[in-house]
Amino acid sequence: MAETDNNSVVETHIELDKQYIYEILKNHLGNAFNMDGYDIVITKNIAHDGAISNYSILISNDVTKQYCGFVLPYNVDDYYSEESFEEDMFCKVSFNIQKMAEMNSYNEVKNSKYTSLSVGSVFNFGNFEGKTLTWRVIMKRGSHLLVIADDIIRFGAFHYDKSTNKWENCSLRKWLNEEFYKEAFSEGEKCFIEKRNIVTSSNKRIQDKVFLLNEQEVYKWLPDKSDREASSWWWLRDSAHYMYEAQSVYTGASFYGVFGTIVSYQGGGIRPSLWLKVK
Repeated sequence: MAETDNNSVVETHIELDKQYIYEILKNHLGNAFNMDGYDIVITKNIAHDGAISNYSILISNDVTKQYCGFVLPYNVDDYYSEESFEEDMFCKVSFNIQKMAEMNSYNEVKNSKYTSLSVGSVFNFGNFEGKTLTWRVIMKRGSHLLVIADDIIRFGAFHYDKSTNKWENCSLRKWLNEEFYKEAFSEGEKCFIEKRNIVTSSNKRIQDKVFLLNEQEVYKWLPDKSDREASSWWWLRDSAHYMYEAQSVYTGASFYGVFGTIVSYQGGGIRPSLWLKVK
């Protein structure tokens, strides 16, 4: 405890044990989160009367040259216990660490080659099932890019049973926008993926981050057969003539008229598209 020139008592500063801090943060961030380079200092500030006045938090990462600091006022009562305060504090610390990681990832992508892409460019973006995903730019409008997977990323059904062939209701749409989106892209990469209006065969406008092209879009943006060819045939988001069929681009880059493939067939190629904003 320090004394000032006029003999008044000033605050005492006590740093929390760093091992304890990192063990708590593991529960909030998960073991998969990379804590390399992060230094977290949490200081308990005690007033002259012995009461805790506040906690000051400093988060830094010398590797990425990022710093974040804030103060949490200490106010505990019968309804807001010491345990509640600590839980809230570590939630705030975890949130700020995640935002720092997200911003660093975003900056890495922003400062990369993606900003100079043009129609026809092929580039890597994301990882799925242990493999780097490769995409092709098929349309550019200002800083907005429409891209399609350069080949099939996986095989699966359009819908898990024969109950629908509508894109807005199918299980493939749900999987692409939830599981695939979450697993395939880093937080920084997700910042570049736009949620866009998609028109369905039912003439409905819905919003997707990941989607399949329809036949009209394929003709427009993949006019050459060589652009449409993949390692196998692949699903479109169009409904076909029968309610249990959806349209596809077949081997050889051809279309099969108004008829399609049974939606529950597990051998359909999945070749998703994205809208990216790269500036």
